[in-house]
Amino acid sequence: MADKLRPIDPQAVKNRPFTTLAWMHLAGIVLIWASPFLVRWWLILTGICLYFMQIAILGDCFMTRLQFSTKKRSVTFYYYLLVKFGFAPNGYRVRFLADYVMPPIILGFALVWQLALDKSPLLI
Repeated sequence: MADKLRPIDPQAVKNRPFTTLAWMHLAGIVLIWASPFLVRWWLILTGICLYFMQIAILGDCFMTRLQFSTKKRSVTFYYYLLVKFGFAPNGYRVRFLADYVMPPIILGFALVWQLALDKSPLLI
């Protein structure tokens, strides 16, 4: 990773209120994790590609930028949630998991569920 995370004060993150935007962000993440059951695998792959394009162009998730008014990769919503629940995570590791581990896990689960187990998604 070319760009390093700037250190972020966990106390500042913990003191941030859980706003309407945070609830929308959480709902979006829940839908992403439920996507193997909801939409076809190729739509999930398309979404992952769009997510990586968003990171390449904006430098971050647009909802994270709106919620935290951050510049380039200083905090993730997962980090925010973990700090809110009293954990002290490493921001770099959380970002790495969110960006490079979780998307292939979600896609892999969708491929197994839909292709190997021959289960149809509920929506599309």
